[in-house]
Amino acid sequence: MRIGVAYGYVSSNLGDLAINRGTINLLRSVFPGQQYHFVFLNLTETALPAALGSIGDLDGVTYAAALPSAPASRGAQSKLARYLSAPPRFLADARLDDCDLVIYNAGEHLFSYQDSFRADLLWRLLPGMAALAKGIPFATCAATIGPFQEASSRALVQRYFALNDAVSVRDAGSVQEMARLGPQHTVPLLLDPAFFVRDQGLREGPPVVPRLGLVMRLEDFGLRVGPEQSATNLREHRQDGFARSRSLQTALLAIRTFLDRHPRGEVRVFSQVASDLELAQAIHAAAVAEGLGERVTLCQPTDIDDYLRLLSDLSLVVASRFHACILASAIGVPTFGTYFSSHGHKMPGLFEAFGRPQDCVEVTHPDTDRGFVAALGEFFPRAEEAGRLTTAWMLAQKQQMQQWLQRVASGPRRPVDRTQWSELRRQCLTHFEKSLPAGGGIRSACFRTAVRLKLRLSQMPGESLRQFMRQRLRAWLKAS
Repeated sequence: MRIGVAYGYVSSNLGDLAINRGTINLLRSVFPGQQYHFVFLNLTETALPAALGSIGDLDGVTYAAALPSAPASRGAQSKLARYLSAPPRFLADARLDDCDLVIYNAGEHLFSYQDSFRADLLWRLLPGMAALAKGIPFATCAATIGPFQEASSRALVQRYFALNDAVSVRDAGSVQEMARLGPQHTVPLLLDPAFFVRDQGLREGPPVVPRLGLVMRLEDFGLRVGPEQSATNLREHRQDGFARSRSLQTALLAIRTFLDRHPRGEVRVFSQVASDLELAQAIHAAAVAEGLGERVTLCQPTDIDDYLRLLSDLSLVVASRFHACILASAIGVPTFGTYFSSHGHKMPGLFEAFGRPQDCVEVTHPDTDRGFVAALGEFFPRAEEAGRLTTAWMLAQKQQMQQWLQRVASGPRRPVDRTQWSELRRQCLTHFEKSLPAGGGIRSACFRTAVRLKLRLSQMPGESLRQFMRQRLRAWLKAS
């Protein structure tokens, strides 16, 4: 059996890389001794070692790069147009065409905001479109889904999910988002693959010295904010050393609250992602300025194993990083979540899945500070019990996740509705045309015209295309 994974993660984010490790561990637990094929987007030579290293043991593992450049580049747009014109080409180029099962692997890329036509959404739908075109079983596995505010994108994903052989999500918010797409989109809530990151199981126990781990992200930076706006916001934060950042302010509240309660306590401030480092340094510097330098340490884990080792030495974790909470929970460390509205519903949805929604607090605005401190103070004395409840939930969910995958691979398949598939492809082509950037001069205009012509030709039946080409040839000969 050969199982395709679209997509593997290429990133400086140790949380995303942990999905790679967890995915291969999960697949090996359900389908031992088989072949596993990872497809990567944006796989550059410099990113390759970390991506493959995150998988760990490469026995039985192959990989391919579906796109070695940024999705917004002109080369990427041309390639996407080619694949949408003939989706099976994607299967061949990604070496998925001989797989017995293809899964779309976690992540939070399936969303659309008002008046936003993201070409990246189409890259995420492409593996399913292509697999279904060839009759290969396909499932969306433990993803964060939605919201879909833009009407045509909403109609697009409704048809896409209806054609999937199976769909599961990784947070309670996504269960609700799927229900909003229609009653036929009832889906199970399963584990993010990163919960399978370590085979050895839980840590031995909490440290003797109370120790808080703090893993924060900027409130206005990331995938949902968008690359251009994120870069602008980061420049603004740098101007005042992140002093006005809600992330830094929340982090200092957490540090003070913990150390006030634990006079012998220690705090470790983590940078999980390269883009978090400046924020982590600013949090540490602010703590030092308050005279807490001897009790607050900056930590920069080098890889997944180093991160897990450092997390296992903590009493609890307070984080606005989704996978910091998942990795800590995976090894039995109690977690308390914070989140900002700009980052969507995945963090509160995770804690709702844990059965502990009160242990995740929105901190977008300053008027939430008092509630955050109160909730955190209430959490401290019951942190170990909360951790045990989450561990019990996780172990039960691991079995459900494995059983779900077994059913996907062995269960009866629905025949692909070719009419619905053709309509899905048409919707994707329309979405792609709307995603092409405007402006840019004559070369950009010519590129857009060429892409649109290519898409139009790809939608013509064979006889209509031949007739169109004959007409163009006659017109050219007459003009000559």
